[in-house]
Amino acid sequence: MRPSQNGDEKEYRILEIAIKNDTIQQSDVLHLFGSSNSDRVTCSRFLASMTKKELIMRPPATPRKYVFKFFNKELLPYVMISLANNGLIQDDESI
Repeated sequence: MRPSQNGDEKEYRILEIAIKNDTIQQSDVLHLFGSSNSDRVTCSRFLASMTKKELIMRPPATPRKYVFKFFNKELLPYVMISLANNGLIQDDESI
């Protein structure tokens, strides 16, 4: 299940990239925002908001990079849906 709102869609795409690459930096996701200077600022602020929501975190040794933070109450519903869709757990309807 993919979120439908624009901000949620960007969060989803950034999280996909973070999971695939282990660590990301702003340049890895800038294409989602554009290439102008104001787009860079928007991207930086968006990553900061994702950090504040605890969707991603900055490792102490690499302050300009981000990593996916697996456990987060906002992500749990998406994780559970994905596990159920892939047959790893039973969903509520089949219990």
